[in-house]
Amino acid sequence: MGDKDEKGVRRGNRRSSWAQSHNKNPEDRVNEAVSKIQMSVKEGTLDPKHATEGAPPIRPPDRKEMGMTAEALVELQKVFKAAEENEGSGLLDQESFLKTCVTIKTLIALMSEEQLKHLFMKIDANNKGEIGFDDFTSYLLSQQFAKENEPAAEHTTFVRVTTFGSKRFGRSDYEDSESAPSDEEERRADDEVWFTPGPQKRGDLKIGEPGNIIEKIMLLGPLNVYVTASQDGMLKLWSSDTLKPMRAIQNGSGAWITDMVVMAQQPMAVFALDRSVTFYDTGRMSFDCLGRITALENAPMCATWLRVAENDKLLFGDELGILHTYTFNDEWGGERPREGFGVSDKKLPPGMSENIPWVLHNDWMTSIKYLSHSNSLITTGMDSCLLMLDFEKRQMKWSGKEHANGIYACDYCRSYNFIVSCGLERYINIWNPFTAKTMGALHGHEASVTDVQVNEIDNQIVSISSDCQIKVWDMRSSRCLETIIENTQWEPSRVSICYDSVKQVLLAGGDKLEMWHKRRAREARTALIAAMVYNPLFRQVVVGEVDSLVMVWSLDTGEDVFTFSDTQRKTKITCMAFDNSWRRLIIGAQDGSMRFWNFNNGQVLKELVGWGPYEITCVVCMNVARLNFVAAGGWNKKVCQWADTVWMEVEHVEKNMRGHTDDVTCICFCAPSTIVTGGCDSKVIVWKMDGMIMRTMRPSDKGHKEPDYKVIVSIVFLRDLARSVVASVADGWLRFWRLQDGELVHELFTENHGGVGPIAADAKCTMLFSADSKGYVKAWDLTTCHFEKKSSEASSTPLLFDFRAHHEPLVSIIFVDEDNLLLTCSQYGTVRLWNSVGARVGQFGQHKLWNVKMPSTWRAREPSYLIHPLLRQVPDGVFSTARTPIRKVSVAPAGAPRRGTEAEASESPDQAETPAPPPPPPPKVSPEDLKRQYEQRKKAVLDPGPPHLRLESWYTPLANAFERQLAIKKLSPLLPLLPAGLSDTAKEKAEMLAAERSASPLSTASTRSKKKKTRSTPGAQPSKHDIPID
Repeated sequence: MGDKDEKGVRRGNRRSSWAQSHNKNPEDRVNEAVSKIQMSVKEGTLDPKHATEGAPPIRPPDRKEMGMTAEALVELQKVFKAAEENEGSGLLDQESFLKTCVTIKTLIALMSEEQLKHLFMKIDANNKGEIGFDDFTSYLLSQQFAKENEPAAEHTTFVRVTTFGSKRFGRSDYEDSESAPSDEEERRADDEVWFTPGPQKRGDLKIGEPGNIIEKIMLLGPLNVYVTASQDGMLKLWSSDTLKPMRAIQNGSGAWITDMVVMAQQPMAVFALDRSVTFYDTGRMSFDCLGRITALENAPMCATWLRVAENDKLLFGDELGILHTYTFNDEWGGERPREGFGVSDKKLPPGMSENIPWVLHNDWMTSIKYLSHSNSLITTGMDSCLLMLDFEKRQMKWSGKEHANGIYACDYCRSYNFIVSCGLERYINIWNPFTAKTMGALHGHEASVTDVQVNEIDNQIVSISSDCQIKVWDMRSSRCLETIIENTQWEPSRVSICYDSVKQVLLAGGDKLEMWHKRRAREARTALIAAMVYNPLFRQVVVGEVDSLVMVWSLDTGEDVFTFSDTQRKTKITCMAFDNSWRRLIIGAQDGSMRFWNFNNGQVLKELVGWGPYEITCVVCMNVARLNFVAAGGWNKKVCQWADTVWMEVEHVEKNMRGHTDDVTCICFCAPSTIVTGGCDSKVIVWKMDGMIMRTMRPSDKGHKEPDYKVIVSIVFLRDLARSVVASVADGWLRFWRLQDGELVHELFTENHGGVGPIAADAKCTMLFSADSKGYVKAWDLTTCHFEKKSSEASSTPLLFDFRAHHEPLVSIIFVDEDNLLLTCSQYGTVRLWNSVGARVGQFGQHKLWNVKMPSTWRAREPSYLIHPLLRQVPDGVFSTARTPIRKVSVAPAGAPRRGTEAEASESPDQAETPAPPPPPPPKVSPEDLKRQYEQRKKAVLDPGPPHLRLESWYTPLANAFERQLAIKKLSPLLPLLPAGLSDTAKEKAEMLAAERSASPLSTASTRSKKKKTRSTPGAQPSKHDIPID
């Protein structure tokens, strides 16, 4: 039985569900149950049939996270035990393991046969061919421990959104690189809207000015807009997607707005310090004012709508702590708000009645919350009291006085049944609604907490303090997950927050409106990336951050699979590579350590020692004559080699190969038994496996004699291209050497937009991809290259296409041959997937997953090429800015082999035997002529007309699109739409108009000049010097 307090109110002894579960989460209970079952079954103290009886109720585990249940674990224990009794070893090979797992119904319901096969290979990371029950359980526990060491990765966080006219908001990690606005567009947007130092006018109303602090933020679902109320009495409507200002309305006389509330089938009520309440129609974008009640007894401070069985009620608290109630009956308007009733001085309009005021607090009331399941009210005031009221009986259930000073706000969590409140103190109190006592407090703010809200979907509490810091708390562990700090040199200005559970965004209001999208913590990371590698066996992408965090992503969907880190040493990652079995990940660190990891559960398998305290910059795994080796280079100016045996847990260095005079920067293995390394000394050295130098190759000067321009950045082996290697040099050139004799067979200038970056090639050596420090990627055609020793012709590598993949320097670029996909990784945490022609599939970590087999799920189904400014000349003599790949098919001399494509079939046997004549040389055009022709075409396309008739809303976006080479929608011809009985003159006009539209998708020259040209020279052929713009 519960005891009674001084007021005779019975208190229950029930604990809040938050107090019962905030110390444990479902994963901890799963771990305890599985560990208990495993130990009991192993010791023989528990019958497997009753292993799960008495266990606490556990939510079914997520298939991706756990993949195993206690019942399946018990069944596997019996299988391994039977194998131990029959064979004595207790081990199962892959075939026996798959046959056994298929017979276990609880396991086959969780995992497919292909997933079980991958599970065996993940457990057998050392490729021994057999696993035991201890290996199986150790794998599961290691995976779970790795997840517990990275708990924040499973929580959600908020990523700032680049909104309309908000260049100063910073970069969005999910910004679309193809649609990123130019600097001129962002500058114009900043001048257009209210994000400016001075007041801007739109019509007769001020859109905004410094000091107009946003006090309240609310979502209007039917209109899909946000409404904000500011201290200057302005109501503003914003687009819920871009935060673009849509409408501004002055409320009444412009007094300080204290609160606004809205409910379905009721108007929005706006309360102001001039002792007025105004009602607005939220059913239309016109936002009409339905009426206003003025001359209230006291200034209203907070309000709420509530719906009971009989009618709707509007409650508001005033500056004296009195609760007022307005009741609305059927005469008020039913389902739709009634027509405007004008301004009413104290007298209420028809359909409204006021109940007897209820004195609750000794100071002004700050917040009101209605609990529909218990028909209760929670009120707070500046008298430091939190009250729980029975609204139906108009009785006070209890009064809490745990705050020493005034209370600003409160909120209620229905799922965990607790109340949160904040005030002048620097902490947040958590209340038990049954005992009127606090169960705990959230400490971390450095100033008074002004507002707090509960996000029940993600089990989070969001709070904001007077120093404008926003904190996100985990309600289960009482731990701060994220702190959002305002980066400004002026006085902090955030005063209000609003969490939109529909769109899953967080908004903050002050002198501006800000928005953050919800993302999982591991998906929103922006830390420095050290390396990226791809595993074709499991079809996974592994990304290593500098701060020792490794993330595993699925290539097929973009979903995060696993995350682990080196929690003991916390070494900084510098390079990564997979072994030849694709089951182990080797990671090199800044302190000279190098270890093999099982990247599926975060377990250390082997360590390679003997390098020294120098940074490792590159590593490669090799298989020579069925023996495994590891080679690495770095800051000790050596190339070290280790043997990789199965049973050894520590390997010592076997060979120290010396030849470089500076740091080694890159390394690649050229099967069957050759190593090629490059360094800062501009040397490309070809090594034998015994440590001997076969030959040394150096790039030519090309006008650069500084050492920094000769650094070898990346090396790729081209097996099918005369066994050659291509090296990316810091001077912007790609050099091709033939390994057979070390001869420099080809040089290619990349004309990068920035510094050089990594390179990659496909397995057939038909395409080469190069990247630069500004995020651009170029694709080169290698099918016309002939690097054979007897070939005397100079090879050519035409540019296929180029596009901007990122806005930061690229760290790694990988081509996936089995799916013809391209992986790119930037320095600041963005990893993206593209198809072979540059169409963006998606970004790893984005909210919407994709399917690589379904282009309809891709982010962009068509490529958007960003080429060099001005124009480039293609081999056939036509100058083009086309965005489609241009493949040049050259005619090789008689007898010369052709690579990449089969010989094209001729129309007749005679034509097949006759070699085609060589193409004529392209006409030479000077750069000045190119620029002049480009300006002429630009003037024709962007003809603005007279200044007094110029339409800036049309001309400005088209000019920006032309300058940035963006795609513009092609106009459809009119001829198929012409009616049958049209006159000859009308047909002639329609034909001329259709010819203008079909001439070029960007050509929008004046119709008058086009008509005159068509009439004067109806049969004129287009000039070969015309510049087609696509």
